[in-house]
Amino acid sequence: MKKETIAILIALSFNTFLLSQVGINTKNPQGVFNVDGKKDNNLEGAPTKEQQLNDFVITSEGNVGIGTTNPTKKLEIISISSPSFKLNDGSQGEGYVLTSDANGNGSWKATQKPILANWSSTGISTPVENISYTGTSITLPPGRWLIFTNIILAANPNPVSGQGIWVRLAWSSTQPNYTYSGGTGNLNSGTLISSFGLSSGTTLINNSTSSNKTYYLFNNIPTITGNYVGVWNNLGSSSWAENSIIAYPAN
Repeated sequence: MKKETIAILIALSFNTFLLSQVGINTKNPQGVFNVDGKKDNNLEGAPTKEQQLNDFVITSEGNVGIGTTNPTKKLEIISISSPSFKLNDGSQGEGYVLTSDANGNGSWKATQKPILANWSSTGISTPVENISYTGTSITLPPGRWLIFTNIILAANPNPVSGQGIWVRLAWSSTQPNYTYSGGTGNLNSGTLISSFGLSSGTTLINNSTSSNKTYYLFNNIPTITGNYVGVWNNLGSSSWAENSIIAYPAN
């Protein structure tokens, strides 16, 4: 029995060497190795698209095909049903996406959702010329984030003809103490020349740390015209329904 087994293996190896192709359930292999799952491929020529759906192929270029006998990439899968792919490595989760690191190592990651600001209920009512923390902040996970900012501008008293304030709102990465430092991203600017104005803009912030980080919204170095003197009317407060700050992932 042992001699017969050895003889069969030698014969198979010899035939494989001569043909340079191996077919399982098919006498017409379409690559170096071809498994015809349903044994329905044509005896000659290429199988039809329907016949290929149950095939597995390795080509001479080292490409692997599942559901196709002519893969053009290192791994190509063709299926008429979805999902056609499953990777259960312990990192998976509902709504996760397959991503990779710089070395091409793949794993499942949670999708980043838009993040809203942590609003102050009162904002600030300080003199308009002061550099002041508004009390509003946003906490961002690691990565690049694009922050869209719209802040209502109002002050007491209202500016009159010839008066105005060019407002520059800025994000700081340091814990606020009513002084501005650690500025990051672009300024969000706007003009107040009557009862109301709007400061709006977008800022790209990169949290390069490995943990969540909080950024603080400041009124930073406004420009005063017409000798205007006044105080803010709850700048940066959640009481203004028009206010919005939303951060979107930009990785």
